[in-house]
Amino acid sequence: MNIDSIKILKKHILLTILCFLFIPSICISQSNCSLVINNQINVSCYGGYDGSLVLSGTGGTGFYNYVLGIPIFNGSIIPFANTGSGYYATPVPITNIPANCYTAIISDSLGCSDTTTICVTQPDSIYSITNMTQCNQVIWNFNLYNSSGTYSSTLTAANGCDSTAILNVTLIYSDTSYSNVSACDSYIWNGSTYTSSGTYQYVTNGSNNCDSVAILNLTINNSSTNSASITACSSYDWAGNTYTSSGLYTNVFSDENGCDSTVNLNLTINYPDTLNLYETACDSFEWNGNWYSSSGVYYNILSSNCDSAEVLNLTINSNDTSYSSVTSCDSLFWNGIWYTSSGIYSFSSVSNSFSLAFDGVNDFVEVQDNSTLLVDELTISFDVLIENIGSDMAFVTKMETNANNEQFYCGLTSLGELHFGVKINSNCVAGSGWELLTSSTSLVTNQWYHLTYQYDKDVMKLFIDGIMVAQNNIINDGPIDNCIGGSLNFGKNWNGDPDFFDGKLDNVQFWNIDLSSSQILAYKDLPPSGNESGLVGFWNFEEGIGNTVYDQTLNNNSGSINGPIFDASVPNFSYQLTASTGCDSTAILNLIINQADSSYTSVSACDSFTWNNITYSQSGTYFSNIGSINNFSMNFDGSNDYIDCGQATSNNILSNNATWMAWVKCDNLNTPQVITSKWVSGSNTQWAFGRFHQNNQSGEFYLTLRGSNGSYNSHFSSGFNLQPNEWSHISIVWDQDSLYFYKNGVFLNAEYTGQYNLNQTSGNLLIGAQNNSPQEYFWDGKLDDIQIWNKALTQQEIQNYINCPPHNNEIGLVRYWNFEEGVGNQIIDQSSSGINGVLYGSSWSSDIPFASCGLININGCDSVAVLNLTINSSDTSVTSITACDSLEWNGAWYTASGTFYSSFLNQNNCDSVAVLNLTINQSDTSISNITACDSYFWGDSSYTQTGTYYSNTFSNNNYSLNFNGNGDHAQLSNIINFGQSSFTISIDCYLNAFDGSDNESYSYVVGTPLVSSNNDHGFKIQTASTNLNGGFEAHINDAGTTNFNVISYNNSSQNNIVLNRWYNLSMVVDRNTNNFQFYVDGNLVGSQTISSSFGDVDAGVPISIGHMSLNNTSLLNGFTDNLHIWSKPLSQTEVQKYISCPPTGSETDLIGFWNFEEGVGTTTYNQTNNANDITLSGANFDSNVPVKSCQLINSNGCDSTAVLNLTINQSDTSTTVVVACDSFSFGNQTYTQSGIYYHSFTADSLNGFNYVGSYNGSLYYISENPEFWNTAKTNCIANGGNLVCISDLDENNFVSNILPGQQFWIGYTDEAVEGNFIWVDGSGNTYTKWAPTEPSNSGPTGNEDYTLINSGEGGSNPLDGFWNDVDDNLNQYFYVLELPNNYLTTNGCDSVIALDLTINQSDSIILNISACDSYLWDGVTYTTSGQYSNTYTNYNNCDSTVILNLTINYSINDTLIVSACDNYLWDGVNYNTSGQYVNIYNGSNNCDSIVTLNLTINNSDTSYSNIIACDSVEWNGTWYDSSGTYFYNIIGSNISSPQLFNDSLLIDQFTMTASSYFAHTMPLFDSTKIYRIFVDGRYGYADGRSRFFSCYVLGRACNK
Repeated sequence: MNIDSIKILKKHILLTILCFLFIPSICISQSNCSLVINNQINVSCYGGYDGSLVLSGTGGTGFYNYVLGIPIFNGSIIPFANTGSGYYATPVPITNIPANCYTAIISDSLGCSDTTTICVTQPDSIYSITNMTQCNQVIWNFNLYNSSGTYSSTLTAANGCDSTAILNVTLIYSDTSYSNVSACDSYIWNGSTYTSSGTYQYVTNGSNNCDSVAILNLTINNSSTNSASITACSSYDWAGNTYTSSGLYTNVFSDENGCDSTVNLNLTINYPDTLNLYETACDSFEWNGNWYSSSGVYYNILSSNCDSAEVLNLTINSNDTSYSSVTSCDSLFWNGIWYTSSGIYSFSSVSNSFSLAFDGVNDFVEVQDNSTLLVDELTISFDVLIENIGSDMAFVTKMETNANNEQFYCGLTSLGELHFGVKINSNCVAGSGWELLTSSTSLVTNQWYHLTYQYDKDVMKLFIDGIMVAQNNIINDGPIDNCIGGSLNFGKNWNGDPDFFDGKLDNVQFWNIDLSSSQILAYKDLPPSGNESGLVGFWNFEEGIGNTVYDQTLNNNSGSINGPIFDASVPNFSYQLTASTGCDSTAILNLIINQADSSYTSVSACDSFTWNNITYSQSGTYFSNIGSINNFSMNFDGSNDYIDCGQATSNNILSNNATWMAWVKCDNLNTPQVITSKWVSGSNTQWAFGRFHQNNQSGEFYLTLRGSNGSYNSHFSSGFNLQPNEWSHISIVWDQDSLYFYKNGVFLNAEYTGQYNLNQTSGNLLIGAQNNSPQEYFWDGKLDDIQIWNKALTQQEIQNYINCPPHNNEIGLVRYWNFEEGVGNQIIDQSSSGINGVLYGSSWSSDIPFASCGLININGCDSVAVLNLTINSSDTSVTSITACDSLEWNGAWYTASGTFYSSFLNQNNCDSVAVLNLTINQSDTSISNITACDSYFWGDSSYTQTGTYYSNTFSNNNYSLNFNGNGDHAQLSNIINFGQSSFTISIDCYLNAFDGSDNESYSYVVGTPLVSSNNDHGFKIQTASTNLNGGFEAHINDAGTTNFNVISYNNSSQNNIVLNRWYNLSMVVDRNTNNFQFYVDGNLVGSQTISSSFGDVDAGVPISIGHMSLNNTSLLNGFTDNLHIWSKPLSQTEVQKYISCPPTGSETDLIGFWNFEEGVGTTTYNQTNNANDITLSGANFDSNVPVKSCQLINSNGCDSTAVLNLTINQSDTSTTVVVACDSFSFGNQTYTQSGIYYHSFTADSLNGFNYVGSYNGSLYYISENPEFWNTAKTNCIANGGNLVCISDLDENNFVSNILPGQQFWIGYTDEAVEGNFIWVDGSGNTYTKWAPTEPSNSGPTGNEDYTLINSGEGGSNPLDGFWNDVDDNLNQYFYVLELPNNYLTTNGCDSVIALDLTINQSDSIILNISACDSYLWDGVTYTTSGQYSNTYTNYNNCDSTVILNLTINYSINDTLIVSACDNYLWDGVNYNTSGQYVNIYNGSNNCDSIVTLNLTINNSDTSYSNIIACDSVEWNGTWYDSSGTYFYNIIGSNISSPQLFNDSLLIDQFTMTASSYFAHTMPLFDSTKIYRIFVDGRYGYADGRSRFFSCYVLGRACNK
């Protein structure tokens, strides 16, 4: 029973007693409390503990107490669970209850209770019993039993509960009988026939129903069969029989085992005849005791053999012999043997001399990537001996570009199994596309194997010693991924999991075909020669020495050895050379050995001697076989130096493969630079080698390629940064579609380029620059040994040419300049191409890289130089002296500290050197020559007069930090953790108010900010608010806790702490003595003991000044200066010392010192070497500073005086009289009234702009706010300048670095004429620096007329300093104002100008004029209506603007073409002759209307007919029935209607009668058209602006 249960039970009993004895009325009132049982769950399995129920009460008062127990005697219970208590009907769950009957008790706060019995049940246990009799053994429930007995097993029943099964087993054993039998050939036993010896068994069912086993030990003796071949003459006797004819005969005998022995006789009966023999032999043949060396027919009479004749038909094939003539130096390695003397040697067999041994730790061989190594299928074969098995090992692997991913893997598992992986269908994505195969056969150590790994795009196979041991058919088959750039490794996997090989490797074969099994076996016994089809690479490791293994094929896939060594342990094979005839083949070597020669030099030197770039300091004999002919490099100034190699067509030197190589040394890495480049027409660079990309100031080298269409494709990066002032050899190899970068012969990385055509049109080939009309990207530094090859060099070739440059006859060398001319203005191409270069500014330099070539004698062998060196030592005496100002020593005066030498010759004729270590402590008489304007502040004093002044103190304190109490703050960039170490914090503080704008109780001066609400500062110095009497506090905190120490110093302690005064506040924490001190102005104002258990003084955030960063509270309203932090406790003397004279930054234990002397910007720098600068957020620099005075005292006691020679130049004041019209801009103001105004011009006195510096006679300002381009232009003009106009590269570099990380406007635009960019100042300079593909005019509006420049960002932006055209209306940007530097006087002082200004007003006149057709005004003829203006000068010389509102009315000019008969009436005149007639009318707009009539008069003719008829007659379609004279008018074909010509305004015409013209409706008229109207043969004009028109004909109404 637990304690809580006993307490509850006691309480229950006590309350019950009290209830009945003392407060029965309460019990009665609470008689309704009752216990409720809910959610009862019984135990699920027999013996379980997963029963549960829920107790709750009703009807009681206040709290319930619950108890659940097991009842015992006398109604008592043993509590099972004290369930606690709950309010009213709150349910109380009880879990983990075993099966039982329990008593539950509830009682309320008044002691009333209720009791209930609950029974939790469980199911019955489950078990089964099995009785079994078996033979020999039994398997039950997955267990094997070999003896009788009782066994049990626990299972799980269907209801999930345990079920116990019991087995009673009785085992009966079988019986066995044995038989030993011998038989011939076979034996039949129990119905089976056996033909081989062995032990057999037969099982039957015994009497006990168990097996009865019969065992037969059988020996089978085989009958024998033998054959004999006999040749006899005429007959032969055998086994009692005589045989006279040839044939096969058989007899059966009995052998010693009683078995048959059969003899077959192959009998040949010869009769006397001739026997022909045919033989082929090599060199000679022996027959019947004779040797024959030539082909022919030879005979032999066999008298003892039936007197027969043998005829030999013999073919002799000769062994072939190959001859080689070799001349070598000193020795020659040939077919595994070293030869050291001339002679004739032969070789007729191939042997294996060396393998390569790997240590399993870090040894490997690396073969650089080559296009021949990119295969679709492969066969990899090699010989291997494994020395240790126990971890995965790589034999041969091919990497991808990323050295952490394989392309294929041939290796071994930790169990010795072959493991093979290939990567297919992955698109070179890391970790995908892998297909794997592992053998079930394991290898053992210290045994040579021939292993083959094969993949044929469909099936993976593994072979051991030519026998296939594993195969995997690939479902998603396909070729191996060709991921360029990765190396082929022997003995190593990828970098992350190298799997280094421990053992020996030999004869590695790499095929790009699927070898057959027979081919694998053949090349196992006889390795390939190297020229077999499909053989990508073959490495036989027969070099024996060196660090390179050579590819025996022509693919040149040689490898670099990284650790492995050559070993004489090899797989055992030796092969006879065989000719095509099958005869032996012998190789003959005619060898001439030329000996290297030696030259001897004897030298005596003093102390040391430099020979072949090595300095020797000991006597001895030294040897060298290297020399160097490198004497000059070429120097380029980075400004305009370059070399032009001309425009010869032969400069088209590259196609699909190339190598660029050069020695380079950079003086400046901050600009893009080019080593050599090829230019083509159109200002395009075809290729540029070594170009530093413009955003990369760290010096990464590139190759730029341009495609055949003339557009940039890319800059390809080496990924390597060059170092300034250091010689480096850089090489870039282009192999069809990939680039490989090398530095000092070491492979860096590769990039895929795709296809380029570099053999395009002719153009300049430059060195040291890129030709982009004009030249640019000038090299700044030195270049040497520039080589261009039209082939891809191997890494080994690159390394060779680093050490020893080429001569001039190497295959593939198309350009080589070694700069060894030394003088003149031309460099000579050392290659056979002969393309020389002309120098433009560049010059020769003796600063050269070290390169050495083997010395060669006249017979082509090494030449060894021997130096016999004798070193005689100089003697040296050393004297150390400290002096003031100067010292006389050995007749010479020395005024500066240093080490000085005086030499004379000793008895060895070597220098005897006296060494003086001199320390000159100068008297601090430092002289400063200063020229200032108006006044100069020096040593805390201001001087206004020219003169010489003296001081023995100094101070360079000019700036503090100002905090406005409204959010200004500053913060360190890095965290300073003090932990439990000692430290000191000191800062100067000036308070404008004790309270910030947030009215907090404290204002933060300096400390680690609050990072949570747990008061977990590391430390802080703060000011107390006015409510807390004002003052200062120092505070340290135990990190992560609320434990802290605080020292207060405020006005409540009778301290006179005032505002507007500088104080120094220093807190010192000494963890060695556990002492915490606070100093104000160097006076100790409080000290406390720190608890020994006090933890780290860290908050885990950077130190902040001016606010507490949790929610930007506790804001400082005042100034701070000279913050210094120490990793030691300063003494009071040291605290006081650094108050008067702050540290310099070099003091021991000084972590940081920030003196805020930058004066501008948003960063203040740590004056120590520990970095950790402070970033300002709102706080700004201010000239309010505490007085500091450092005494000029030398520790050596020398005089200390500072002398100031001061020249004071006065600012001048000039008066300018100006008469202006309407307004005048002066300084930053525009004036519209006459008067006298003053302005002091300084370089930084422009509102809205910040001065950023001067350059080349101009002042530059950056705007404070961004604007659109046109607004920016207007603002610049209003301030007397222009948007910056850039004239050259230097100015571009200056401007682009004004505002880091931003883009800003410059004054370059094509808004006037699209595509014709001009500068806003009207200058005609043509300098541009457009970014690639710019200007594009391709923005959203397609109207990009304005120019942005990209600022410099330390090389992080690829477009630093480049330009882009943009739209003015999309975004606002900052902009640069350029002003002429005319604001300062000739002595550099401010110039104050008084402006005497008279403002005269301009006037304006308006003219309203109407004219016909045109109007001449002020020499200009206007033909269209509009508003025009001209500006004249009025009587006060101001503008007089005349505005002309002009209306142009147009005359009507028309032509009529009329044909009429006899006459024509026109405008009241009757015309009867053809001709041209003109009438002029006055139109309604008062302009003339001219109508020309082209008239043709055709005369009528008259014919007469006399007709007499009866009754009536029909004439011309009419019937006449009375006599008379009749007329018929026939209209001739020469009559036409009037036509309209040359009237561009006429659109349409129509005809109407006179009776309808007055109000004619025009539903079809167009209001934009003019119409001609015909009325009764007359016409006029009208427009269609309304549905009704008034018609006028030639100026008169149509009805007239």
